[in-house]
Amino acid sequence: MLPYRLRWLFGLVSPLLLPGAAAYGLTRLLPLPWAVPAFLVAVAAVALVGCLVLRSTAVQQITWRNRVAGRCLPFAQCMGGGTLFQVYWSSVLGSTAVGGFVFLFVYLHQRAALPPWPLAVAWGIDALTLLFLATTQTRLYRHSAPTARRGRWFYLAVVLQIVVSTALHLAGHPWAATVVAAGPQIALLTPMALYMLAVLTAGSKARWR
Repeated sequence: MLPYRLRWLFGLVSPLLLPGAAAYGLTRLLPLPWAVPAFLVAVAAVALVGCLVLRSTAVQQITWRNRVAGRCLPFAQCMGGGTLFQVYWSSVLGSTAVGGFVFLFVYLHQRAALPPWPLAVAWGIDALTLLFLATTQTRLYRHSAPTARRGRWFYLAVVLQIVVSTALHLAGHPWAATVVAAGPQIALLTPMALYMLAVLTAGSKARWR
């Protein structure tokens, strides 16, 4: 049996494996302009199958239907409560985010224009942002999470960040691309990080009586 930390790490990474492998496999079988719509159709169809199977499962029973639904809805474990439509929508968004980054790197590899590591890290921040926004589509009760409507607008804004930063990278401006890709997230997270640092620093100097 795997140690707890390895099982936790596998549970964290496993939702990325199926859509990532599907996207990469389609790029090996089809030209990229055809692989992208084929992936979107496949993701939508698989998520629909997962929702139909999940709808037929009994409450508080673990059967083969739950396992099939879990494979078809790879992000369902981290979504929490919500309607079946929200689970479907979130799964499509999450899988699209993963597949989109696979397509992006395949496209840049084909053009011999792989990004420098700062830009790759910035795109990684974008990927995490998209996955967070996708899972909040069913978790309206999550603390500080945007509403479903605002979350979709934020999702589109991050996609726009990726598109613009990719264009800047291909135009020969990798540092400007890095700023565009991760600047808004860093600007939002910096005050929180400074606050946490101040709290931890003050706490380490506090004396217990």
